[in-house]
Amino acid sequence: MRCCFLVVAAFCCFLPEVWGQDVLKSGPQPGTPDEPTFIPGSFQAWMVTGKHAGAFHSPIVEFGLSPVCLIFVKEVKLDPPLVELLQKIDKLAAKYPDARFRCCVLFLQDGGFRDFIDKTTERDVDVSEELADASRLKDELEKKTREIAKSAGLQQVVFGLAEPKKLTAYQLNDKASVTLLLYNKQRLLANYAFGGEFPKEAADKIGPEIEALVLEVDRLSRPQKRKKTR
Repeated sequence: MRCCFLVVAAFCCFLPEVWGQDVLKSGPQPGTPDEPTFIPGSFQAWMVTGKHAGAFHSPIVEFGLSPVCLIFVKEVKLDPPLVELLQKIDKLAAKYPDARFRCCVLFLQDGGFRDFIDKTTERDVDVSEELADASRLKDELEKKTREIAKSAGLQQVVFGLAEPKKLTAYQLNDKASVTLLLYNKQRLLANYAFGGEFPKEAADKIGPEIEALVLEVDRLSRPQKRKKTR
């Protein structure tokens, strides 16, 4: 695990000023090898793509101890440089299956669907009309999300819709348009937050960092795999 931390740390010597943005903190911040920061915990999102599409599901639980790139996006849209980064991630996940690398993009709006579902359990009045309205909004966001995933040609990266109120433990900055968390074995390795458009310079820097992590995890998995086949 320390090896993975050091591999990622080697790429983390740059700051957001490098690509022309002010420093913006959003979400949990990485610790050190001796005092690590772990992912705050599980939550449920409405999954739009992947094997759990069309249901509330926890990507944190599903991914377990695998290396993960978890991306929170404020609006249901992706800037071109972020699409390019996701396409690189998609290829990495397909190329190195032994690394079990996973990536999930969560748009931070669901039309109020989850919040309304939770509230209906606390009421004794008929709220079917309001629920139908919330469901329609969620369906529209789902359709837009599927179109984004399809146009980008992403097969390994999964998408979902998340209610920000359910993510308070993550302390996401409302000013952040994108918050990217990179972690392995639930241990946070890197955090990048952007307040405006996702810059190409960031994609160019983060891409090699993620690739280095995947290659390291894949390398570490090989001796164990050979041992099992003896």
